[in-house]
Amino acid sequence: MNQFKFMFLQEKDRKPRKTVQRVTKRREKNRDAARKSRRKQTERADELHEELQDLEQSNSAFLKEIAELKKDLLFYQMTLERHKPYCCLRASGSPSHPHLKLPLQQKIARN
Repeated sequence: MNQFKFMFLQEKDRKPRKTVQRVTKRREKNRDAARKSRRKQTERADELHEELQDLEQSNSAFLKEIAELKKDLLFYQMTLERHKPYCCLRASGSPSHPHLKLPLQQKIARN
């Protein structure tokens, strides 16, 4: 009986066969689109993973640099504190030395 219905539909109306072909074609397109989407998603995840690794490496380098700069700062602060009792420039209360009146950029440029 099932075979009879199939034959009857084929002979009477070709629409169901075309519909089946259309559905099959649409499923194939959908499968391809899904495959392409998953591939792109994987590629994007890989790119983000690489970027994360680069940023973590940069962050580590920056943290190391910060630690070194803090160490330098502490050294210079301690050096300055040890120098203060012997500094003749601060003894007068006002900077009378012409070099002390210059802005910092000019001091750096002179040296």
